[in-house]
Order: sequence, then C-alpha cells, then structure tokens
Amino acid sequence: MFPQMVQDLCNWEVSSAVGGTEAIFATAEGKVICWGGSVAGELALGADGPRGQRNPGINFEFSNWHVLKAAAGYAHAAFLARPDDGFDPEGAPEFEPPAPRAAKVGAARGAKRGAKRGGRGGKGGKRGRRK
Repeated sequence: MFPQMVQDLCNWEVSSAVGGTEAIFATAEGKVICWGGSVAGELALGADGPRGQRNPGINFEFSNWHVLKAAAGYAHAAFLARPDDGFDPEGAPEFEPPAPRAAKVGAARGAKRGAKRGGRGGKGGKRGRRK
C-alpha cells in the first residue's frame, strides 16, 4: 500500500489533518472535510447521520462554525472552533480556572491501616518461611 493523492483535497489549503480509521481535515477557510469510519461518531455527522463516509466531503454540521484545528483519537474527535458570525475574540470573556483545593492529608490514614495489620500484610513477617 502506497500513499495516494486525494483529488478532492487538491483545491483546499489544509491547516490540520488527523485520523486513524477516519480522516479529518480542517481547512484554512474553516471548513471540515472528513471521510472514513465513524463507529462512535468521530466524523461528527450528527446523531442521525451515517456511520461512515466513503469519499471526502464537507461536514455541514459545522456550517455555522469556523474550525481552526482538529484532533482525533480512538473513538473520538475534537475541534477547536469559533462561531462564524463575525465573532470578536477580543470581546470574549476570559476563562478563569477554579481555585485549587487544599490537598487532603492521607498519610495518617495509611499509617493506621498498616498498624492494624502488623505492617507486613497481616502475617507478622512469617510469610514464606518453611518449618
């Protein structure tokens, strides 16, 4: 098996290409071109869409989005996109991650468990000895 040119992609400037059993391309124009297997919905063809696509085609589920990047793995695909309606990223709200929680102290709990069993698995250190 040798690499082959895909004629359907000749007029597109591809910005991101991923795949496995599926092939997903994000173009510079913000479109998604995909084909291949879609066992778990990797091609994002919609809930009522086909389970796969034999030939490359534009995914119209993203018609209102400008897709910047695509990523895929086993049984999933992810897209980095923005709305295609003149969205201004400068006016978007800034993401604020939640404050980190205090770490739970588990060392004391583990020490109590070891003490109950004698610290050696409950056998008192005689495991494996012959008489």
